[in-house]
Amino acid sequence: MMKMYVKHTCMTIGLLCLSPVNAEIVPFDPNSWEFNNEATVTIGEYQGQSSVLSISNGIAVVTGSAFTNGTIEYDVYNSSEGVEYAGAIWHVQDLQNFEAVHTRNNRNNTPYAVHYYPFNNNIGSSQLYYGQGHNAATNLPLDQWSHVKIVISGNSGELFINDMTTPILLIENLVGGFGSGQVGLFGNYNVENTVHYANFDYQPSDTPPALVGIPEEFVAEAGVINTWSVSEPFAAEVELQGYELTPENRQNHTFTTLVADRDGKTNLARLQPMPQDQKTVFARAYVNSNVEQMKKFSIGFTGEIDLYLNGKRVYAANDTAGSRDHAFLGSSGYVDHLYLPLVPGNNEIWAAITGSSTGWGVLGKFDDMTNLAILDTPTAPVTPCAGTYDIVANQIHLPCVSIGDGSIYDVTLGQDAAGNYQLLPEATLIRAGQ
Repeated sequence: MMKMYVKHTCMTIGLLCLSPVNAEIVPFDPNSWEFNNEATVTIGEYQGQSSVLSISNGIAVVTGSAFTNGTIEYDVYNSSEGVEYAGAIWHVQDLQNFEAVHTRNNRNNTPYAVHYYPFNNNIGSSQLYYGQGHNAATNLPLDQWSHVKIVISGNSGELFINDMTTPILLIENLVGGFGSGQVGLFGNYNVENTVHYANFDYQPSDTPPALVGIPEEFVAEAGVINTWSVSEPFAAEVELQGYELTPENRQNHTFTTLVADRDGKTNLARLQPMPQDQKTVFARAYVNSNVEQMKKFSIGFTGEIDLYLNGKRVYAANDTAGSRDHAFLGSSGYVDHLYLPLVPGNNEIWAAITGSSTGWGVLGKFDDMTNLAILDTPTAPVTPCAGTYDIVANQIHLPCVSIGDGSIYDVTLGQDAAGNYQLLPEATLIRAGQ
């Protein structure tokens, strides 16, 4: 990695001294940076700065860099025209997996002016990661240079703009799952407008630096589904037919356990890439109900969802950007609610989630856990239950048997000539509680 040590003459714009004295600046030259293949890049003078990286549709990574904790600083020019996603990336594993934070000139003074989220398998989960610890409103000075400083400390971080002494954004929990990696810049990835950077500097630290802000103590909510079992991707238009899950839905997929973030956000992109023609996965969870009851269930998702309870579709919705009105950005949270008719014993929830380049995730929770338990298991559990035994007829009646199709049944078993118990020929499978 090529670096140059320079002692800058302070350039003052307004009250801001853009470049710190004795800063360690990474020069913008091809030997010091690597870019994604789609990036459009120029290096030269711009708006009073002599060495400026101008980049669109691009990611730029400092060659050979290593960063776990420390500071990242840069100057960015905020134009009053066009759309600019401008920011830093760190813990870069490759050009498809990293943590990112950006400012947006066209979202000035809104909660989207500053936004932190990870990229996993080339999916930037901006719709999944929204709210406290991810977004902040600020007034970005337009048509001038601003200085940005990011501090990364362990699993937290903070962002300052210009001469702020209090961070505009406190990142309470890094959610990419990367640990450490390279460092660089995010320049309008998947957007054609150009972002301009100057005076990029990063300072790794052997120990997590102190933060000005103090992350609030996190208290986990009861009722949050913390573990989902996730299938490989498939084409929704081919496989989701009718109002019930089919035997093919159950038999044709391999499921992998995925643990949610501490607040229940489950980033499906952490498991696998999203093929262009296969953007849907099944995410399933299991809950055990002591009684037949109706429970309020809060669901969040990115893109589109089809929700099934015990094999039957009970809900479908579209959360893609612009789907509800022209300003709707598709941000997820526990904001969609439905009421699930749970049967005694185990109940299975299947969510078919169709994602996009801005998010592929699901989150769910029950508001009331009375007579209810969430089972953290990736496979359909066997339901133990009490039954009755007719000693004269050698028959066992069980009111809560699952035969693997997601439904719970009343069944009667009797002994055959060999003494083995089997479903009596005259018995009929009846849904428990009906």
